[in-house]
Amino acid sequence: MIEIILSALKSIINKIANIVITKFFNKLSQKDSFPQSLTLIPNPKSNFIGRKKELKYIEDKLKENNVLLIKGIGGIGKSTLVLHYLKIHKKKFNHYGYIPVFNDIKTNMVSALNKLNPQGKNIDEKFQNALMKLQELKGEKLLIIDDIRNVENQKDAIDKLLWLLPSNWKLLLTSRESIEDINQYELNKLSLEEARELFIQHSGIKTNKKDEKINAILNTILKYLGFKTDNKDKINDILEYLDRHTLFIELTAKSLKKNKKLTLDELLNMFKKGELPAVKTSRKENFNDYLRQRFKLDGLDEEQILLLKKLSLMPSIEIPYETLESFFDMENLGWLLDELRDKGWLTGDRNNYKIHQIIKEFILNNHTPTYKETKDLIDNINNLLKNSADPQTAVDNRDNIVYFESVASALLQKDIVSEDIAKFFLNLANIYSGLGEYEKALPLYKKALEIRKEKLGEEHPNIAIIYNNLAVLYKAMGKYEEALPLYEKALEIRKEKLGEEHPITALTYNNIAELYKAMGKYKKALPLYKKALEIQKEKLGEKHPNTATTYYNLAFCYSNLKKYQEAYNYMKKAVEIWQESLPTSHPKLTKAQVDLKFIKEKLK
Repeated sequence: MIEIILSALKSIINKIANIVITKFFNKLSQKDSFPQSLTLIPNPKSNFIGRKKELKYIEDKLKENNVLLIKGIGGIGKSTLVLHYLKIHKKKFNHYGYIPVFNDIKTNMVSALNKLNPQGKNIDEKFQNALMKLQELKGEKLLIIDDIRNVENQKDAIDKLLWLLPSNWKLLLTSRESIEDINQYELNKLSLEEARELFIQHSGIKTNKKDEKINAILNTILKYLGFKTDNKDKINDILEYLDRHTLFIELTAKSLKKNKKLTLDELLNMFKKGELPAVKTSRKENFNDYLRQRFKLDGLDEEQILLLKKLSLMPSIEIPYETLESFFDMENLGWLLDELRDKGWLTGDRNNYKIHQIIKEFILNNHTPTYKETKDLIDNINNLLKNSADPQTAVDNRDNIVYFESVASALLQKDIVSEDIAKFFLNLANIYSGLGEYEKALPLYKKALEIRKEKLGEEHPNIAIIYNNLAVLYKAMGKYEEALPLYEKALEIRKEKLGEEHPITALTYNNIAELYKAMGKYKKALPLYKKALEIQKEKLGEKHPNTATTYYNLAFCYSNLKKYQEAYNYMKKAVEIWQESLPTSHPKLTKAQVDLKFIKEKLK
């Protein structure tokens, strides 16, 4: 009985062994050898960071469609991503290859696949022979074609590459450009967490998780109190300025590590001044060398280049088409935007467009727009801000201020000047001043003054406007001593160019008097108010509201000098005029009536 059972078991074991061996040899026959590379494969980075979502997406899409394009701007990490994908998945494939496109697909593919020894009289025949030999290979296969340029000129090669798909090939392509009829994945910036990890890895900055928790609490308190926070916030500011661009995060971090004198604060300051291209990566190289290596305008026509120049003045954010249309007078704007996006110079969806900060830096520093090339933009902005002294203009343009700021910053950095640009600086300074953002307004007023002095001369009435506005700004900042000489310069020009009796000259007398009043120097204010009053009565009339305001100011000064009779006489006139011209509940009138009653009590 035992012998029968043993014999049966032996028979079962033999059958199982035969099945296993058969399957093994069948598999082996399908698989020419263990996974083998058909080309040289660059060593992938051992310290690859993040991109888990992207790697999963590639895996899923290649299973679904067998072909996928990874699209993104230069230096964003396309090559690193696909090489890492190959590293972690190559055991799934019987054959795989990696072909970097230095010139054109056909030439580089024939060269890279030298193991297959492609035959032919010319490059086209060799390319087709290489494809035939790839089709004959058995098993699962992956081919990566990296960094395809000038897609329009490579359509024939791309179409023929798709012949491989029925032969169990998977194609993973990368390019800055879109490729028609091929599914694409837009590779965007790293997450902030990934970008920080990459920066810290290459900069050598040491972190301690326990310290980070303590610092996080302290930073919250310091931020609330308005103080500067620690290195973590500085690193985040640097990463956001770089728009989390992979290559330039690495370059910035390595520069920080190599240059012992370079600090996070100095880096931030350089970025704010538009000096990113000047950051040194070695004794002889700087960031701009890398920008020129990564980006070239080959393949773009004149209109596309012109639009890129205009866009380099705009902020690196997604901008609606309607907004760009309101700024740029270009007949084919929509077509040009889509073309630049398809070529990888812009990102965004159907109705929104963004120029990456790194591309913006490249254009501004290597293809700086001229005044003529920016004139439509400046004219359209000035038209929006033509009533910049009116607070309502700031309210109406609150969504546009981010664009105005970016344009002004670029124009200042590259020193692009004209009278229209001076007008833009003045208008934007007025907006800032009206919003109480005096520190932002100050450099714009100064630059407008500098340009207008050069273009119009020292004595032009438009120069007086800027002197006056600068004085108003300094007064609002409490810097009275700096405001006074500016008011006096404005008065000098207006007396000379407009005449002693002009209403604007009267207004300037009034402004200087107001300044003295704010300083508590009432005796100095009185003759200036009286001079303004004399002109206003002559030019505007006794009953004009501005005349009433000057009467009120004279009364205020006399009251503070305890000369109540003179104060009463002027205040009474102000009240009488406002009673005729203002509603009974108007704050000016009710205030003047209260003040008149107070002065009257003092006379008793």
